[in-house]
Amino acid sequence: MTERARLLSDESLRGQIVRGRRRHHSAIDFVIAHDMRLEGWPDQDVLAWVAEHDRAVIAEDKQTMIGFAKLRLERGLSFPGLVVVPQRLPAGRAIRDVAALVERSSSRPLHGRIEYLPIDKAWRVREEESEWAEVVA
Repeated sequence: MTERARLLSDESLRGQIVRGRRRHHSAIDFVIAHDMRLEGWPDQDVLAWVAEHDRAVIAEDKQTMIGFAKLRLERGLSFPGLVVVPQRLPAGRAIRDVAALVERSSSRPLHGRIEYLPIDKAWRVREEESEWAEVVA
């Protein structure tokens, strides 16, 4: 029997995604920052907590969380993984992509990795192309 994936939802993650993950995927041991009394903690402290509790983080906070995650990796500190969800990614898509990451976790563990959603890079390129068009215009 495979072990359940262990995730912590950072306080930045939309409630729709949190509720959807809890309802639709029993292969994930999913807790939220609020329930663990981590609200308001600095990102580097949240990353230390998840390392201690062997949970990957799922977050929408691209500004600081990624930088602190990379710093942990550079320093050789324990890092169970980070899943970054773009704010404009529809909640249903985010839920499905997290499930897909978990399903393949035996061959591609999240440990020591930063994963960016969506898994389908074509979706991301279409989104970025529309932003580029606005900048060029």
